[in-house]
Amino acid sequence: CEKNPLPTKDTIEQEKTA
Repeated sequence: CEKNPLPTKDTIEQEKTA
């Protein structure tokens, strides 16, 4: 398992603002 299956709030926010 590399990384969690679903992105965390922090991850989605970073990808969204990327």
